[in-house]
Amino acid sequence: MPKQFLKTDKNFTDSILILNKLKIRYWVCHGTLLGIMRDKKLIPWDNDIDLGIWKKNLKKNLILKCFKDKKFQIKKKFFDNDNIITFRRLGGRDVDLNIYELTHDKRYAFQRHYAHSNVLMRLIYVLSVSGSYKGRHNRIINKFRFSRNFFIKLKKFLIKNKIFYKQAGFKTSAELFINVKKYYFKGLMINIPSNYKEYFFQIYGPSWIKPQKKYNWEKNPNSTFIN
Repeated sequence: MPKQFLKTDKNFTDSILILNKLKIRYWVCHGTLLGIMRDKKLIPWDNDIDLGIWKKNLKKNLILKCFKDKKFQIKKKFFDNDNIITFRRLGGRDVDLNIYELTHDKRYAFQRHYAHSNVLMRLIYVLSVSGSYKGRHNRIINKFRFSRNFFIKLKKFLIKNKIFYKQAGFKTSAELFINVKKYYFKGLMINIPSNYKEYFFQIYGPSWIKPQKKYNWEKNPNSTFIN
């Protein structure tokens, strides 16, 4: 059963206030936007807040400083170039700042990150967090906590040799993010794609209308691409 989060989230509110104050061109995206526009609330089982920003508009040092001033911490990652900055703070969801670029022909916007390259790599990852794993079959997986350090080292070796992950991301029409509009959500002014329904269709396909608690972006051909 997916973890349930609050319908409102202070981490979301403070993130929006920071970006609004800095006058940085951003937009709400992915599951966060889906909940706001379809359900009129944040999706209770969605564990993060997704915000988009153009790479050319990224004032990274300034953004990092402002988030740190609000007691957010930067989530450590294995990759420095995955085009996602994740902020964490107790009491709310993680906040993902998704950094978008244009393709050479400027027709599409894309945001790259990484997915497990195959089922075996996924298993190695799960065993590397055994003892604290909360996903499917966690009772069985957590019995292997004695081997956790071995799988952590194996995972680091595979990552270093570019075997563990494959490059993936989200690719949509660039005009969806070039044309954004203001929208009031629970008294908060946010930026959203003007044609958000087309955005949902390009990301999720026609199934975006129906909530899916077990949605997995890695298995959704509408949203991912592999280089």
